[in-house]
Amino acid sequence: MTLPWKLLLLLSIIDRLTDCLDSASYHGPRWRMEPADLFIPIDSIEEEATLTCDAKGTPPPQYRWSLNGTFINLGLDRRRRLSGGNLIIGNLDRYQDVGMYQCMAYNTVGAILSRRARLQFACKLIKMFGVFTQNCIKALV
Repeated sequence: MTLPWKLLLLLSIIDRLTDCLDSASYHGPRWRMEPADLFIPIDSIEEEATLTCDAKGTPPPQYRWSLNGTFINLGLDRRRRLSGGNLIIGNLDRYQDVGMYQCMAYNTVGAILSRRARLQFACKLIKMFGVFTQNCIKALV
């Protein structure tokens, strides 16, 4: 006959071991994909740009973005939004949107910073007879 206190002790030990095993399965974020430099032609008709950021972790990571070292407050910014970890910038503005972007992925276990990615507006490097096209020169002025 098994004594009830032995059974309770055994159940308590099993419960504690389960807790230990569950907490061991948590881990901080690790990169799946970091952002890359993005060059947008000045005369582009594109109205959106996407900077990619994807990490795995347990619990699943959350994301924050910074521009030139300052965190972007997405709650107050109507032109920028997150889709997963990706930063989508709408209504592109070549004066406000250029710069160095960085993604941070974090969860309760830790946080990681991505490499920096430059968003830049640039001319298409098309030369005709050693001269840049007229559109590129107009856009630079």
